[in-house]
Amino acid sequence: MVSVTLYVEGGGDSKVLKAACRKGFGKFVEKAGAAGAMPKIVACGSRGDAYQSFRTGHTHATGGVMLLVDAEGPVTAAGAWQHLEDNDS
Repeated sequence: MVSVTLYVEGGGDSKVLKAACRKGFGKFVEKAGAAGAMPKIVACGSRGDAYQSFRTGHTHATGGVMLLVDAEGPVTAAGAWQHLEDNDS
């Protein structure tokens, strides 16, 4: 089985908030149908921190990686990566 890490925007800067964020996203992912193959969830705080953590994780990944952030506006299919780079703060 391939391990997957999900980097999420949210959780603020405290350990307590990040733990609550991981728990909430865990429930969300489980209800979405991934109960048998739950990803590791990393609450990153800000959008920029989530993007940077995802980029680092993507570089060093031995399994799959995903990023979940608020789009902050419309995203074109052709420009998704550029949109992330332009809005990473």
